[in-house]
Amino acid sequence: MTQRDVSRRRFATALGVGIGVGLAGCGGGVNNSTNATDETVGTVDEETDGTPQETEPETETEDEPAADPEATDDPAEAVAEGNAVVRIAHLSPDAPNVDVTVDDAEILSDVAYGTVSDYYVLEPGTYTVVVTATGEEETVFEEDAEFATGAFTVAALGEVAGTNQSLGIETFEDEVEPPDEESAAVRLVHAAPDAPAVDVSVEGGDPLFEGVGFGEASEYVEVAPGDYSLAVSAADEAAGTPTGTPSDTETGTETDDSGTETGTETGTETGTETGTETGTETGTGDGTGETGEVVAAAEVSLEGGTVSSVFAVGYLDTAAAPVEEPFELLTTVDAGGTVEGTETADGTETGTETADGTGSGTETEAGTETATETETA
Repeated sequence: MTQRDVSRRRFATALGVGIGVGLAGCGGGVNNSTNATDETVGTVDEETDGTPQETEPETETEDEPAADPEATDDPAEAVAEGNAVVRIAHLSPDAPNVDVTVDDAEILSDVAYGTVSDYYVLEPGTYTVVVTATGEEETVFEEDAEFATGAFTVAALGEVAGTNQSLGIETFEDEVEPPDEESAAVRLVHAAPDAPAVDVSVEGGDPLFEGVGFGEASEYVEVAPGDYSLAVSAADEAAGTPTGTPSDTETGTETDDSGTETGTETGTETGTETGTETGTETGTGDGTGETGEVVAAAEVSLEGGTVSSVFAVGYLDTAAAPVEEPFELLTTVDAGGTVEGTETADGTETGTETADGTGSGTETEAGTETATETETA
């Protein structure tokens, strides 16, 4: 079964139900566009010397149509000039390809799952965003979205089938001001429908992101530039355990022979062993994992002076999923270096290994495929 088996009408229904909230808060921008001053046509001036002075009819002018949105490879400069920059991310694994129109200008066509577009420059204001399934005339989503000065990712995530998460739209505010060359900024966006809240760590090191739930984006963190092996594990709260060091307290009351209460013993457990595995042969049969257990691993490359987003997408348990789209981490360069959608700073996409030992990889610009695949331990 593939994602192309999805009913387009079902997609339209699901998207229409789940989409209303996501575009409501796009930075609270103010519509800075203005209308041309209304002018009176064919007016007659008051009499001055007893003779009516008729003016010539003035030509009625219409507002000049706004220019179509254009892509930019320097979103930081566009934002510094007072614009909004907006990109589209198709992160719903069982949804069909879509076309996206902004104010009657088609900016994207035949957008497939896993695509994160370039940024498009818009003047702050309100825009009519229309989404249609590719090859279909019926509009599956149309709504006015207001964008303030800043950078935004508008993401379709969840599922048409609604097996784990309902289909909807989320808007994330992006950071596009790059750090200095000695640092790289990166964040995590969780869009994997069947994954619990996750922690992401450098293998053998400290967590970079903790407790990121579905539909959430972490804060940006700055790290040293370089290649990283990332381990994705189920967060503590995913198993009902609060994040941090648990404290299990046992309190017992002792009495003496006469039945008089003489004291209370209290013992506090100060730590538990969770740990992150450093190997690549990890995980459980269904890929969902237990607290602290690595459920997927991936390689990412972060260049100095760049801002990147890592999108967790796909299914940990493809056997129970509506489509066979395995879990992976997609990396985009948001600012600095060469801004590319769904690619790392050096133009090579990452490969991700899930807990059941199945690898996934996407093609590089040169057409070669990179992926890491090992056998299940």
